[in-house]
Amino acid sequence: MTADARPAPAWLPPHDLHNHTVHCGHAADDATVPNLVARAGALGLAWFGFAEHVVFAEDAPRVARVRADLEALPQDGSGPRVLVGMEIDPDPLHLDGRWVAEPEGADFAVLSPHRIPEYGVGHWQFRDLALSAAETERLGGLWLDWYAACVERAEVDILGHPLREPITLGLLSLREDRTLERARGILATAARRGAAFELNNGWALGLERLGQYEPYVALVRDLRAEGMRFSRGSDSHGVIGVGAADGIARLARAAGIEPGDWLAAARLPGARGAPQ
Repeated sequence: MTADARPAPAWLPPHDLHNHTVHCGHAADDATVPNLVARAGALGLAWFGFAEHVVFAEDAPRVARVRADLEALPQDGSGPRVLVGMEIDPDPLHLDGRWVAEPEGADFAVLSPHRIPEYGVGHWQFRDLALSAAETERLGGLWLDWYAACVERAEVDILGHPLREPITLGLLSLREDRTLERARGILATAARRGAAFELNNGWALGLERLGQYEPYVALVRDLRAEGMRFSRGSDSHGVIGVGAADGIARLARAAGIEPGDWLAAARLPGARGAPQ
């Protein structure tokens, strides 16, 4: 490891539940399970979550690989409690909210659409579609309908970087009152169903560049009033990213999030008996 340990702000929750490893195929070379767990321990995190990408059904075995690496570590009772989750895509070709793979063997499930509904391509291929303005607008409405179907699933524990893909791709804008109201209603339903809203560090930092920071803050503030719980996720793909929270802290302050608004990691499905 090359990163120096640095403490997180004391008022943030002592967890980071969104981290990736070399098993995802696009992480830094140092993003091994031992390195990441050691980094989390050096930062003083009480809970650390792997949430490996399952964008396609064939990605599901990554979770078992992470767990096998974890089981090879010394179990001496030191360091953070570790959970092995999945960051799962919903199936973009069946818009009823079903996963591309069931979260079997995972301690928790993070809902994160990375693909385009109906087309099935990844967000990184979106520009290649060269869609018309009318089709882009239609796709934005379809994306929200799809997301609404996704949050109806009882298995969703955390909403990963909510709305990142459609906003980044220009499918929708929270500066449009109708879109903001629709998104608020969908996410309020997720709150009632017990899903937590992830404050994702990279996404929090990117909102201002897209001109979406203020309406996103308003959305988070309104969801807090609806009883939403929030999770902290660095979305790290290397040792240096573990625990990163500059964007999270700024967004949380702006939205008025208080200590009692954070998700208690111990309440996640796989938390009981999690290794230390």
